[in-house]
Amino acid sequence: MCYKTDKQNMIAAQMQVKLQSLPIFMRAYFSTLKSKVTRKNNYGFIVALFSYFIKQGVIRKDALLDIDPDDIRKITSSDMVVYLDSLSTINSPETIATKKNIFGSLWSYFVKSGYAHDNIVHDIDKNRFKPETSNAEDTVKVPSQSQIHMFRKAILQSRRNEFEIARNIAIVELFMGSGIRSEELIGLDLEDLHLDDEEPHIFVMGKGKQFKK
Repeated sequence: MCYKTDKQNMIAAQMQVKLQSLPIFMRAYFSTLKSKVTRKNNYGFIVALFSYFIKQGVIRKDALLDIDPDDIRKITSSDMVVYLDSLSTINSPETIATKKNIFGSLWSYFVKSGYAHDNIVHDIDKNRFKPETSNAEDTVKVPSQSQIHMFRKAILQSRRNEFEIARNIAIVELFMGSGIRSEELIGLDLEDLHLDDEEPHIFVMGKGKQFKK
């Protein structure tokens, strides 16, 4: 079995076990997320959120599994703001904004399913927890042709064996020519390479879906 399939199956198996810690009405939310990796990441953020609410007495239950829809309806946008504010010492503004979006998605599911009356996350000021950006941060630095040439030359002149040099050159060329991510590169198998086709291409697994590049 290939690396991608192994990893996807492993994540799915782990999630099956982890979801048992959540009440049934919450578990269905994760089936709305197509990517298994997204399910895994969102699970961690959501567990941290509700564990905090239990610890702070916002939800008066002893365990996550005991939470019911009535508890969800009692949570306010102010409670959510306090939680997101508490993350400022351990998370970057970008990470907090990401978590806010995930919680907004969760509450949309709650509203649609009848477990909440309003989306309390959408009630928060849109500029609150919005990361500040600057022109410098938005600028993407692209190496010059001279820098790329020097990089290739350094690989060719390295004290590696012939196989490693060829492999490293192939990795660099693939990165530059396709825009593939490191995770996608690691997950490539020989059957994903279609170099003899009329239009040579590769298949990569990105966020749970296959893409042709």
